[in-house]
Amino acid sequence: MGKMPALRMSDITFEQIEKQYATNPARQAILKELREEIDYWKQTTSALKAWVFGQYFGIADEPERVQVLITAVLKPPDPALPRPIRHDKVQVFRRMGPALVSKDEMIRTFNNHPQNVEEGVTLRGDQVRELTIA
Repeated sequence: MGKMPALRMSDITFEQIEKQYATNPARQAILKELREEIDYWKQTTSALKAWVFGQYFGIADEPERVQVLITAVLKPPDPALPRPIRHDKVQVFRRMGPALVSKDEMIRTFNNHPQNVEEGVTLRGDQVRELTIA
């Protein structure tokens, strides 16, 4: 019998997020917006990777938002697709291009963002988890 490949310790699924972190209505609302945001990216890209981080994965009962690093290869625009809904509880840092980039490259992009440099915000690799996108 074949086994399902094991997730790396740094991977997380929506089901795991729901079970471990969506523990009250405020957290469930953030998870709903995260699912909608990722669904939008799945529709508009041909390749996609996402890493989640931030206070949502901490101990706050009512975190303000979840943060996501996204690397994607965009599909040609489809005029039939509705325009995206803004998700106030999901902060997306994105990098588009002809190919996906690594987690380290996404973290470097985040850390080099002028606002993060100015505010002294530095993200480390152990602070982000790759979201398993089905």
